[in-house]
Amino acid sequence: RPPSVMCRRSRPGPQRRPALASSMRRFTLQYAGSRGFCSGRQQRDRRRRLLRRSRGRKAMSIQIFVDEVDQDLALFLWCDNGVGYLRRRNPRKRPYNLYLHRVVMERIIGRPMEPGETVDHADGNRQNNRRSNLRVASQSQQKMNMAKKLTYSGRPTHSKFKGVTWDKARSKWMAFASHGPRFKFLGHFTNETEAARAYNCYASKYYREFARLNPC
Repeated sequence: RPPSVMCRRSRPGPQRRPALASSMRRFTLQYAGSRGFCSGRQQRDRRRRLLRRSRGRKAMSIQIFVDEVDQDLALFLWCDNGVGYLRRRNPRKRPYNLYLHRVVMERIIGRPMEPGETVDHADGNRQNNRRSNLRVASQSQQKMNMAKKLTYSGRPTHSKFKGVTWDKARSKWMAFASHGPRFKFLGHFTNETEAARAYNCYASKYYREFARLNPC
């Protein structure tokens, strides 16, 4: 038999599509009226291929806050991208993904967003997509409003305050702030709270409405 002819038993069977990961789970939203949020319920397809790995578990639910004028967005099927943003496929091909917060912002400004423009959540909550909570910002302004990360590369950070780190060479707390592509040195302090207050003074002066201040 020629090697190009395959036996019936050796033919590969139909391959099963892998289950979607948690970062690609789909949600159906329902607008809650006067309460102002959309309660998302995890969507299962007809062939039950979506959550094959999580059998016996309860379906994941989320709450996305939107205004009443944007309640029509609950008619679409959205996916979680793994970091808190909801997206869906664009029927017009480009851009390939439509994000919920960008769709709301384009409705506010009345035009498509230009390259380099991003949408910032004022309170830092990515589920709060009310129009009063969204604003156009640059990438550097996004970092100004970013919360403090308590872990870095799997290890806990030295300080719980933003803009504060431990200087091992001098055995003191050092305060710093990002000013464009560079870092601004704010001084050394013996107390961690004093270093956090120094960052708050600099951020409130130069970052203005995008400043994320430390609770001290």
